[in-house]
Amino acid sequence: MPLLFKIQRKNKLVLHPAAVKLTVYLKKLTDDQLYYVILVYDYYSKYHQLPPRDRKQRAEREVFGSAAKDIEKGKTVMEKAIEEYLSLQYDYRREMIATYQEKIEQSRASLLNASSLQVKGILDGNRLLDIEITKLQKEIDKDEEAIELKGGGQLTEIEVWQTNKMNFQRNKKIQLAITADEKQRNRS
Repeated sequence: MPLLFKIQRKNKLVLHPAAVKLTVYLKKLTDDQLYYVILVYDYYSKYHQLPPRDRKQRAEREVFGSAAKDIEKGKTVMEKAIEEYLSLQYDYRREMIATYQEKIEQSRASLLNASSLQVKGILDGNRLLDIEITKLQKEIDKDEEAIELKGGGQLTEIEVWQTNKMNFQRNKKIQLAITADEKQRNRS
């Protein structure tokens, strides 16, 4: 996966020139705001193993110091820039892994109040999710070694980002349709 940014002297972050061509809002961010977005949302961020809320808190402290309060709230440009960043690096497998990990955490929380039969079901479900996570991670690792085309060539960075962006938009439309369908069923 090509990196969306590069680090220049004195830890200055610069969006990859090819990625900038695909954005409207990311290029409007200050260096600090861009650094925040990368720390919170990049798949390779040093905080990527933390839950989303912890990533945001640590990134805010690192970038803006103790004075920062909910940098994302009510900032349309920031919200749209985050969505652009997410779309450029989008990988459905990573999103599935995050969903599975969230499900595992939710089920662990329910273990305290579960009967022994329910505990067995929860643990079996978690094992299956762990197996799927491992499979998906192996696919990601394999793909990161090389993105090959049938003719032996490779996708350019911009082609990878365009594909990611297209997949992100398609998935977003599906999620919106599912949400609308669920709301319709709840009204009935």
